[in-house]
Amino acid sequence: WQCNGTDAQKWTFGKDGGVRSTRGFCLDAKDRGRSSGTPIQIWQCPGAPGQNQQWGGLASQIANPAPAPAFTGVIAKGGANVRNAPNTSAGIVRVAAAGSTVSIACQLLGQAVPTAGTTYAIWNRLTDGTFVWDGGLANTAILTWDSRIPRC
Repeated sequence: WQCNGTDAQKWTFGKDGGVRSTRGFCLDAKDRGRSSGTPIQIWQCPGAPGQNQQWGGLASQIANPAPAPAFTGVIAKGGANVRNAPNTSAGIVRVAAAGSTVSIACQLLGQAVPTAGTTYAIWNRLTDGTFVWDGGLANTAILTWDSRIPRC
């Protein structure tokens, strides 16, 4: 099946190292296999011997995937307000000085801000969960999505 986000495709990670679905099934190593490349199957819980093994860090890799590398943004001349939401009425968390850097996680559409005879609605979500308007950065694409930064 393709991923669809339903309960049938959600899994939990037990303290015993088992991986369980919310529907009461477990991941099971076929034929009690323990070597690299052993097929994994979905089987009824509890009790099959292959279900009670540690999954070699698989659970922590799935539950806590490595974050995408951040893009380093450079604050433009005049500085930029770092806000708690992608709009100019959101609270200012801090003011970033011109030439300082911020770690950008992704870009998204937010409030359109007038600039140079047009409006510009691209904002950057920083890795700390705050936001900076893209017009406040010196090294991102102007008035368009920056291909080096993922969309949120």
